[in-house]
Amino acid sequence: MDNTQTAHATALPFPNESLNENVAHSRRHGTLHSEMLEREVTILNRLGLHARPAAEFVRAARSFKCTVTIIKNSDSYSASSILDVLSANLDCGSIMILRAEGPDADTALERLAQLLEEFRIQEEGE
Repeated sequence: MDNTQTAHATALPFPNESLNENVAHSRRHGTLHSEMLEREVTILNRLGLHARPAAEFVRAARSFKCTVTIIKNSDSYSASSILDVLSANLDCGSIMILRAEGPDADTALERLAQLLEEFRIQEEGE
């Protein structure tokens, strides 16, 4: 190979298996074609996602089988990590994208968006 050519290798998650065996393994274990959905949400409560609501948000995100990610200003944060959620600086008026990937992605996005609305309503009642 000369200097103008680049070698491309595909790393298989199970190195001793062929690509077809990997696909079959993924299908058997539900890891192929998992659903990925996104939903744009705005933080509406005056205090934003401070410690208490952030902890509740994280608990809710962890209750789903899917992986939930927060995208804000092209940075990604794990919705199941309290440190990540607090680091995202989700103040009142912040717009973020919730991305869920996995078998219950639609349910997760619906519940997490609903939870953000509940935080606003709770704050207004205090």
